[in-house]
Amino acid sequence: MMPRSIGKRVGLVLSLALLALLSVQVRAENTSDYDWGLWAGTRFRFDRPDALDLSGEYQVRLDDDFRSLKSHFLEALAFGRPSNKLELAGGYRFTVRQDWNEHRFAALAWWNMTVLKGCFDSDRPKLALTHHAGYQRDFNVSFNDKLIQSNSLRYLLTAHVPVSRKLEPFVRAGVLVTWNEEYSFDIDRLRFIVGLNILRAPNDHLIVQYMFEENRSVEPEKHSHVIWIRYLAR
Repeated sequence: MMPRSIGKRVGLVLSLALLALLSVQVRAENTSDYDWGLWAGTRFRFDRPDALDLSGEYQVRLDDDFRSLKSHFLEALAFGRPSNKLELAGGYRFTVRQDWNEHRFAALAWWNMTVLKGCFDSDRPKLALTHHAGYQRDFNVSFNDKLIQSNSLRYLLTAHVPVSRKLEPFVRAGVLVTWNEEYSFDIDRLRFIVGLNILRAPNDHLIVQYMFEENRSVEPEKHSHVIWIRYLAR
């Protein structure tokens, strides 16, 4: 059996290599087709000691250089924690767009990995990685100008580097793979994100981030710059 310290080092190297690979894949080959967007949302989480934790989020998304409403949605999740490093969730999202409504069911997982210990207190590492994976089933979602059902697998890798008790910069890279009757199994979106988590209180977080997104499910490929602001409370 591989020693735990060696296994952690191997996991770190593979994680950082994957983060770099995803970052390289997020490229703007056709920069003539891009816009700026703004996403803003609020999520409240209710931790219950003897039952599943619950959360609810409302989010609004603007595109076309902040000039038009792209969508807004409500999402509810139920969380379970098999261990202090692994969290599982299932949820439902109801999205309202200009011409139709969408429904989504999802099964999600987060695995937190401490890389370097000994930050500003014993509970926070100097460097941590979070692996997020999930499956989602969307209903009445538009691809290729047609309303069709779709299945997606998503993966997101986050590197957290706290610099103080209240400030935690991070970098993220992720991929979404989608398939259905009109869209064969292929990469749908690539995302690269840099941001700052502001811990105003232990249960009060403001997250400000910039995201570059490459949408490969449309022709020509669309590239978006997104300012994403989230307020999280427990």
